[in-house]
Amino acid sequence: MPATISALIPQRAAPGLLARLLALLAGRPRVSTALLLLALVLVRNRHTALGSYPRMSKSYIRHPGSVPVLGVIPWAISNYDRLHDAMTDAFRQVGFKTVVITAPFSPPRFIVSDPRCIEYVLRTNFDNFVKGKFFDDRLHDILGTGIFNADGEHWRVLRKTAANIFTTRGFRMFVETIFADEMKLLVAKLDETAVAGQAIDMKDLFFRFTLDGFGMIGFGYPLHCMSRGSVPFAAAFDRMQTYLAYRVTSPSWWIEERIKASARSKFLADKRLIREFAQTIIDQRRAETAEKREARSDLLTLLMNVSADDSGRKYTDDELRDHVLNFLIAGRDTTAQVLSWTVYYLSLHPEARKKLMAEIDATLGDATYPTYEQVKGMKYANAVFSEALRLSPPVARNGKTAIEACTLPDGTFVPKGMTVGWFTYSMSRNPAVWGADAEAFRPERWIEERIRTQYENTSFNAGPRICLGKALAELEGVYVLVSMFRHFDVVAVDPSKITYANSLTLPIKGELDCRITKRR
Repeated sequence: MPATISALIPQRAAPGLLARLLALLAGRPRVSTALLLLALVLVRNRHTALGSYPRMSKSYIRHPGSVPVLGVIPWAISNYDRLHDAMTDAFRQVGFKTVVITAPFSPPRFIVSDPRCIEYVLRTNFDNFVKGKFFDDRLHDILGTGIFNADGEHWRVLRKTAANIFTTRGFRMFVETIFADEMKLLVAKLDETAVAGQAIDMKDLFFRFTLDGFGMIGFGYPLHCMSRGSVPFAAAFDRMQTYLAYRVTSPSWWIEERIKASARSKFLADKRLIREFAQTIIDQRRAETAEKREARSDLLTLLMNVSADDSGRKYTDDELRDHVLNFLIAGRDTTAQVLSWTVYYLSLHPEARKKLMAEIDATLGDATYPTYEQVKGMKYANAVFSEALRLSPPVARNGKTAIEACTLPDGTFVPKGMTVGWFTYSMSRNPAVWGADAEAFRPERWIEERIRTQYENTSFNAGPRICLGKALAELEGVYVLVSMFRHFDVVAVDPSKITYANSLTLPIKGELDCRITKRR
């Protein structure tokens, strides 16, 4: 028997079955060598995945689903469709402390849930954390050089330009014109449905509403989604986000894409359709006269007029396409998804729905639609929207990459180049932050309790990169909610079967079929 094998086995364990096994291996040196190598791999990678570098010391808390050699891969595969809930379960097991996840031949990633760590990454040590190569490699196909993927001076220029759209004066105008016009179309559609006694997919209607609204706000472009049949661009947009979410989750995505040729072909077709859609908007704007462009104040016009950098050059069409798509994700998905989840939660909690409708009736009086001031002043309606947003945040996970090594406030050392991520979905269920009823839908917490910091509630990101459209998304969402429940009672057909899809954002999986009952 090779001495190396003998040395690995305690002498007291040799008698009986083990002795016979050792005798068998003694005559098979190749098998013995293979077993020895396997044992060494298992021992060396008992706390991490094979090829994951830099190696993490024992002091780090491993993700509870980690196994030797493969890291979190088996856990991720078995929990892919319920990833956010599975991550919440993992955090519960470790007391919502920072965990390290590893996967074969991939750098380790730190997942935090402590608001102090979030503030450190997003504000205190802001310049040391960037989106970085990890996210750019995976998301460049849809985000390109847009604001979500941008860093440094490029990001600052984009943010400064976009900030001109998100003003109080602009918000009032949106309520009085764009939202009001779109809401009349939505109410007419729901009225037809109520009269017919049929169910309707509210998720689809909300996405059409927000896509039309942001088409006008961001690009001055009427998309007419509320009055159209299918919307190929929107369907391709959703498929592409689901595809890219898999890239973020799977460490072997780049290999799989080359093996699954048909899936990649569909992905490229969707990418082409999406970029052609964005190019159509740009081409129409460039075809306008200078006088007509100067009269516009939408986001696309602003981007076409400003300098892309200190040299004074203008944005290319490729760059403008990236910006169009980035802002469409923000303007379309966030509000539509929260509205969908709000209907879901209100369907499960009829007492909250009754309180909402009582506040609407008391506030609006004989009016058909709310004013800007009424929307801002309706405490319970805003609380309902905020609570749905807390429990089902559209951007349910996020992350940044450390330029230099640093130490988080909870004592976790982060090596240079490592990614620090967080699951907003899981953070919203931390009882240490939100109380014993953290997982309950209770809008009153936004009225009775203290105001939460943006680092406790990262639904719209936080720090210097907090979402520019936060106030607009909240205003639009509450406006639609109030206007809709002013006219109708909207209840999901079977809320017990509703769950989320694993995408870049957090959409309801499948349709949100609802019954519509006229109120007035």
